Amino acid sequence: MQFRLRLQQKIGYIYISKGVRLEYMRKKLVVLDEETYELAQKKPNFSEWVRSMLLLHDERRKEQDEIAFKIWKETGEWPEWYV
Repeated sequence: MQFRLRLQQKIGYIYISKGVRLEYMRKKLVVLDEETYELAQKKPNFSEWVRSMLLLHDERRKEQDEIAFKIWKETGEWPEWYV
């Protein structure tokens, strides 16, 4: 469940996700053609899907994931900076 609080500046929203994590969400316009619009309509949460795809293709994040996984394999614990 997510709660959102509208900022006074009306720039975006703060999301409280799972009662723990605070995120500031910013808006970005995406232009779609007929075919991609239909595909987007089938996604229950298109914005979340776009965010996850961007992170999936983030090279720096991939490197961090590999380093964290290596540390986890060696120590059995995730690095503090990764959690």
